[in-house]
Amino acid sequence: MLAAFCVFSPWVALAQNSPADFGSDATRLKTGLFAYQDRNQDDGSVVGSSRIVIRRLGNESEYEFSNLATFTSGFLGFHSQRWTTVASKRFQPKSAALSFLNGSEVAPIFDIIYQAGKATGFVVSRSSNEAAKKSYVNDPIPADTVDQRIDWAAVIANDLEVGRHFEFNVYDPKGGISHVQADVGALIDVHVPAGDFVSYAIDYRIHKANGIEHFRVFASKESPRFMVREEFSNGVVTDLVRIENAAPSN
Repeated sequence: MLAAFCVFSPWVALAQNSPADFGSDATRLKTGLFAYQDRNQDDGSVVGSSRIVIRRLGNESEYEFSNLATFTSGFLGFHSQRWTTVASKRFQPKSAALSFLNGSEVAPIFDIIYQAGKATGFVVSRSSNEAAKKSYVNDPIPADTVDQRIDWAAVIANDLEVGRHFEFNVYDPKGGISHVQADVGALIDVHVPAGDFVSYAIDYRIHKANGIEHFRVFASKESPRFMVREEFSNGVVTDLVRIENAAPSN
């Protein structure tokens, strides 16, 4: 069962006594469609692309984040993935779903509802030499937890100030709860295909059961904010290619 994947660490125990508001506010984010290109940091080769849409829902207190990502190299027979997350403007999660795609084939990986301090739903485990296995989720969620699909959004939507440190948790149905520590660095000029942007360089670390994952995200100084670049711990760099018109509300 999936419960075996959950991580209960001292970080989580501390987080349960922390206030839910850790400083992030989605109203600071620009809505619309954001196209990105993924490249290998070592040789500059293109390894994928993504189209992220951020939109405020009709009730104006919730936001929907979605992404269609395409890979140049297939993964378990699939060449793209699609995820959608709904969260409050303070990033309290409401729902999350992820699927792998290959042409018209859609393979659900998980579908989660966050409610009453729990994440419930299902997750499908896939590997190259085993049949897909479906498990059910019923995990407790601390108050200051963000769905892991949008950790980057919670980081750039924080109260950014050079030298600021902040912390929160993220949840993934396979990895459970992980603690995040973020530090806001200096303002720098960042050149991407979409143009040149003065940006905050923010380093954040996700403490997972098998080690610490390091990321650096660049958030535009201009407001409302958007992600200009992200550097991943596996050597992939995501650069902003273009921004399209603001997404309409429901």
